[in-house]
Amino acid sequence: MPPAADAVVTALGRMRGAGIVVVDTDRVCVWANDDAATILRVSRENIVGRPWTLPASPIGGPETTVVSNSLELAVLEQGIGESDELGTVILFRDITSERQRERRLAAFTTGIGLVPYSGSLTDTFSSIAHDVVRSSRISACQVVLLDPHDGSRWLAGHAGMPQIPEDYADRLAECQRRGAVLHASFAIKCQAPAIEHHQKHRLMRDPAWEPLWSFLASFDWDTFVTAPLIYQGTVLGALNGFYRQGAQPTFDDVAFFIALTDQVAVALHIAQVLAELHGETTKTERDRIASDLHDSVCQMLYSISLHLGAAELGVNRRDGRGLSKASADIAHSRALVDDALTEMRALIFESRASAVAEVGLIAALRRLADAIHIRSSATVRVFAPAEDIQMRTEVAEQVYRIAQEALNNAVKHARASEITIRLSIVSGVTGPELLVRIEDNGLGMPAESIDGFGLPIMSQRARQIGARLTIEPLATGGTVVRLSTKLDRHAA
Repeated sequence: MPPAADAVVTALGRMRGAGIVVVDTDRVCVWANDDAATILRVSRENIVGRPWTLPASPIGGPETTVVSNSLELAVLEQGIGESDELGTVILFRDITSERQRERRLAAFTTGIGLVPYSGSLTDTFSSIAHDVVRSSRISACQVVLLDPHDGSRWLAGHAGMPQIPEDYADRLAECQRRGAVLHASFAIKCQAPAIEHHQKHRLMRDPAWEPLWSFLASFDWDTFVTAPLIYQGTVLGALNGFYRQGAQPTFDDVAFFIALTDQVAVALHIAQVLAELHGETTKTERDRIASDLHDSVCQMLYSISLHLGAAELGVNRRDGRGLSKASADIAHSRALVDDALTEMRALIFESRASAVAEVGLIAALRRLADAIHIRSSATVRVFAPAEDIQMRTEVAEQVYRIAQEALNNAVKHARASEITIRLSIVSGVTGPELLVRIEDNGLGMPAESIDGFGLPIMSQRARQIGARLTIEPLATGGTVVRLSTKLDRHAA
């Protein structure tokens, strides 16, 4: 091999795990290292002296990804000598596992982003566990949560295994009293993953685990892996995975399982936040807010996590193309963070029961209009008297909530782009009345879906304050909501 080629190969040889071949000007391979043979799954004798057929990138250009013999390779070539008269050194590495992890992680992130909050944390966490099983090579999964108050642990969700016994927690506690070692507890305490090969065989021979023998024997598994679930520095619990007998996990399998924990931790945190929504809103309204949070902010957070993961892979590649992709992913993540913060502020304002008491009905409705515009880009105009309307706070609060539900129906279900809110005071038979008229240019309300539009809760709120509520289609398209309620002459 020419001295110039020796120098290049020596420099590149410091890159462990990289395949290196030298081809002459006729593209015949004259030298190959051991890693090249390993990656291509052939002997060196089958490389040296043969034409090099894999494509490579232009000299000085970005690396080229090629697929050959079920391999996905990143290839970069470098000319030797002036005008490349001595040939070319080609550097390549096997990125098959890396690409597979990227695709599987992307699929998992997309799937978990669609997991609905069902109103039951157990059902929601079990849905997340199902997605973990579907996206990885494990046969069963458990989500174990840590109680932040007393440090106890409880099985929050599972997939791929038989029905959990009702006294599972008691049996597990008895195992602990007998001296059983819980690796999930180790993962939570040490904030580190753990893997135990042939764990089922050991546990079925350990008397400390006798209370759970029947359950452990009821499904097919052999190797056990656990990893902590950490969100913003706080340990939420652990994710347990079970691999089938004869399906021993590879390093890539375990690495992918551990990578999933970041996504699962975000999903668990958001599910807990949704479950804790409380205040003066009704269950129907909490479900609506929870759905909005899930459909918007949660999706943004999942996307941010995915883009940052892709950026990390790009940085680790340590080449121009990877760094450029990482920079783009980071920039996109920053934009998503800004959108998520804006969306969250709008939703928080909408959910505050004290908004009307703090600023008055008209000001609260104007802020609500701004929040709806931020979330949906719909134009919302408010026409109202210059001075705030004097009325009892509890009545104003119900009027505000009815208007809020009408606006959400208009943008979410009717897909309205323009909404008008008009407030006026008129003389009624028994005194002054407040009239509220909300019009939109949306698609209208399907009769068969009326319960899904929050109409029952709007009617309930109207009855609570003795108001009259009508909801009708407009001849020109869209919907009009009319609300009239008496004003208390003695309201402060």
